[in-house]
Amino acid sequence: MARDESCHEFHVAPMQCYTNAPLRALFQTLSDNAVLWTEMEKTSDLLIGSFEKRFGEPGHKNIVLQLGGNDVAEIAKCLVQLKTEGYSFDEVNLNCGCPSVESGGAGTYGVSLMKKPELTRDLLQPIADSTGDCRVSLKCRTAVVETAEELERINEKENFAYLHNYIQHACAGGINHLVLHARPAVLSGLSPSKNRQVPQLNYRVVEQISNDFSDIQVTLNGGIRSISDLETLLSRDSRIASHMAGRLMLKRPLDLAIVDSRFLSKDSSYDKRVSTCIDNYSAYVERMMNSKNSQPLSDLCLPLYLVSEQLQEDYALIESDNFDHTTVRKKDLLQECEFDQLYDSIKNAIELIALANGGSKHKKPFPQYTNFKRLSASFKGIVGTKIANKWKRNRSEL
Repeated sequence: MARDESCHEFHVAPMQCYTNAPLRALFQTLSDNAVLWTEMEKTSDLLIGSFEKRFGEPGHKNIVLQLGGNDVAEIAKCLVQLKTEGYSFDEVNLNCGCPSVESGGAGTYGVSLMKKPELTRDLLQPIADSTGDCRVSLKCRTAVVETAEELERINEKENFAYLHNYIQHACAGGINHLVLHARPAVLSGLSPSKNRQVPQLNYRVVEQISNDFSDIQVTLNGGIRSISDLETLLSRDSRIASHMAGRLMLKRPLDLAIVDSRFLSKDSSYDKRVSTCIDNYSAYVERMMNSKNSQPLSDLCLPLYLVSEQLQEDYALIESDNFDHTTVRKKDLLQECEFDQLYDSIKNAIELIALANGGSKHKKPFPQYTNFKRLSASFKGIVGTKIANKWKRNRSEL
């Protein structure tokens, strides 16, 4: 069955320490149509509260709340508490795909729930019972093994039968949307980044599941590293109606505007969205810094840093005119005047934040010419060298 392109969705994947309220605010300046996800929120943490710091003000559209937990009553209580505080989401998702020890996945929930189909079904039922018209979804992998050595011993036929049965249990729990990461997960011995690299992609499994479960929406996750990768997937004869990418949007956040204009809305506002995104995001930052529920300073600065790093790389690429060893295409890059405009906007945002933060940390004046390396380095004076170096290290691993 061919895909209905009028129903295509693009999801920005949930990522711990990234897809918080400030980064979603930046993404919302770049796209009205992309579906944005929260970080995985542990149900035990949600019961403590602090919803406005986690989610921003109520009322945002196209937001998916991802929950991590293994207690049916706790999930139900969280949803009641959110509703009482005025928070509603377009979709609530149960995380059964995260293998990271840091987010609790390897021990008691996350992808370890793929070994417990009945519990997964039971965890989904209170979500389906309490969310009304909003969608209920499951995010999982194509398989789960204990160690990387077991990847080579996976029996494809037996594994597919198990995955099929697992998804049947999820459907019995009330899901109408499945996000399937097209890789197995390894519970121990691999870092989160290696869990996205060592297990091999298998889009055929996602395609077959999409065909077998035609009454639910299936979103393909995994391996979309560029706009051209997304175009290739969209060109296939497939009933898969939506796609998800995460690291691409961290590495190249401005590309979300390309996704919106080419694949989601078919409008011609890409240049305008990109040119105004930092000014619009700066207005959000200013509101937050004057709010009693302000976001942490480092969280407010990180989106600006990610854009600055993308611009630095793209600017160098244009100057070298060497596109042979990159997935970035010349037609997807900004014009030189747009680089200058965004440089000035980020510089102004940094100066605004430094001033609001006491004005003492950011002392070196910016050069008069466009210098993205200097721009990125300036964040050290605001958030500190340790945090800025961590950002740089983490981005290099994307």
